[in-house]
Amino acid sequence: MDQTPLNGEKLMWRYPGWTEKDLEIILSPGHCLELVPRRVFEPHTDHKIRKAQILGVHDGDLVLSLPEPPLPTPLLGQPLEVTFLHKGKNGVIRYGYYTLILDTFKTFASRSGAVPAVVVLFPREKDISPTNLRSSQRFRPPQTGDLCLVTKGVDQCRIEDLSFRGIRFSYEEGPVPPEEGAPLDLTLQFNEKQAKLSGIITNRFQNQGRWEICLELKPMGLGLWSDLLVILHGVAINL
Repeated sequence: MDQTPLNGEKLMWRYPGWTEKDLEIILSPGHCLELVPRRVFEPHTDHKIRKAQILGVHDGDLVLSLPEPPLPTPLLGQPLEVTFLHKGKNGVIRYGYYTLILDTFKTFASRSGAVPAVVVLFPREKDISPTNLRSSQRFRPPQTGDLCLVTKGVDQCRIEDLSFRGIRFSYEEGPVPPEEGAPLDLTLQFNEKQAKLSGIITNRFQNQGRWEICLELKPMGLGLWSDLLVILHGVAINL
């Protein structure tokens, strides 16, 4: 089923088809997660993606290390989108599900010793769907502006929107882009500078004869993002 979420990107919502045993392996102790503090359908406005490690299972729920950077207190009842990367036959795709912080432990017996922890829902397969870490604060630079984007085989890409953790761009003439889940490298040119960006393709589709690609970016340096904001705040449309 083709749906368009709040961020405007078209995603093919594919349930991964995992069994309960698959989930026990994927969400086993030691695996790292990225947490987004938001409810279902709530926009992501916080650049501070939290990280946590799976410590174990308690009464059928998932026990995590305390999120870093820390969440505001009190922790109990705070909404979270729990996300993780999984490599399947189509490449690496980010999946996520929504939960609340159900409980807290002052100490939880983990592999690395007794540590403070939080408890979240252990998901069912139907709770999980593809997602990304893009924030809701996005910018659409003018096509005649100072930003230029190139990628392998394409000399001129049009930036549809740009944010701290993602980019959506399109082109008319060029190769068929890699499948979803594949890595992709980009070069962003501005103010006589060049910045290398890389990430994972979260979606690709054709729109009126143009290829449109959505990319979840690896975290860019704050210095680079600050330089970009100087340009974007001056000329771009804040979506």
